[in-house]
Amino acid sequence: MLVTDDRKEDWWWISHGKTVGPRRELVEEMRSVAGVPFYMYRPESLLVEAGKRSLVSEFASAGTVDEIQDLGSIENALPARKSQLDLLRVLAVEVWGERGVERLEAAADKPLGRISRADADGWLDALTEDQWSSLGNFAAHGEAASPAHPGEIPYPELRRAGVPLSGYTDRLLQDLRSRSFDRQNNAANALSNATRKGELWALPTALQEDLGRRLLAAADGVGGYGSFGAQKLLGTIRLSPGGWPEGFVAGLLIGALIDEDGRFDVKAAHADDALKTTVSHPAADVVLARVEQEVGASHTLEVSSVFVTENGDFDDFEFAARMIEEAKEDAPERAPSLDALAAAVRGASPREADGPE
Repeated sequence: MLVTDDRKEDWWWISHGKTVGPRRELVEEMRSVAGVPFYMYRPESLLVEAGKRSLVSEFASAGTVDEIQDLGSIENALPARKSQLDLLRVLAVEVWGERGVERLEAAADKPLGRISRADADGWLDALTEDQWSSLGNFAAHGEAASPAHPGEIPYPELRRAGVPLSGYTDRLLQDLRSRSFDRQNNAANALSNATRKGELWALPTALQEDLGRRLLAAADGVGGYGSFGAQKLLGTIRLSPGGWPEGFVAGLLIGALIDEDGRFDVKAAHADDALKTTVSHPAADVVLARVEQEVGASHTLEVSSVFVTENGDFDDFEFAARMIEEAKEDAPERAPSLDALAAAVRGASPREADGPE
């Protein structure tokens, strides 16, 4: 159990302005790594819960809650800590260049040394969670602030301004390809929001495929650490495949089997979900035929990955072929298309090409 007074969204799951509980990935990580449940409370919430369970008297807990809240108000009104000010100076320069501190003081309407701890926390949130959200604060003070990377307006602002998905598809692809979890998470959220309006369907099929491949790669990440936002979106797609265009779904499965350089390289963590999403799609046979085409055109890595399973050790091609065979049990109506894909996988294997050793 963690007791913290930190109220930021990197700790808490906040829905429609209401704090629901700790972020779900924290709960999942504690369960998977340590094998125990995870609970998180703010100090006042802990005392309220303790009072309900008669661990302390409800009268005592109510009084202490008031004291904690009063102390919090006093603490937040104190001058900002040196550590807060040092970090604010660094972030201001990172975002707005050498005049960053001057612009930040103009927005705060006072020298940094005179801002409160609460105000310092607010500015730290603005400069780290979304560098561009603070532009409105500067505009209110007549400052013509320019972001470090012109044109990188927050995705929600683009949506509110009525910019269609086609207007920022290139940026989505760049963000999904980046190794920044923040950029990947924001791109995944933007893609999800745009799809609700049907905009993804209006994109050319090639662009849909590219977005699917990039999303799968972002979820897979490097060394097993992928974007949580991308992984979450994959789970949403898995639950409702028909809500996504066939080109995009094809991109997911292609990305799960083939890397950016056209080499056959199975992403084991997400390949099975991508395949199940595909076979559940209304246009599954069309999608599987498209993936079969890409597999046939792929080439091999010099050294294939080896997956250790309870049924033995398998390289990329064996692993993929077994996965496809198993998919026929859940979707027998897709058997001909799945057989064709499995044959393409075996045909791409150098072991098949060279014959048995």
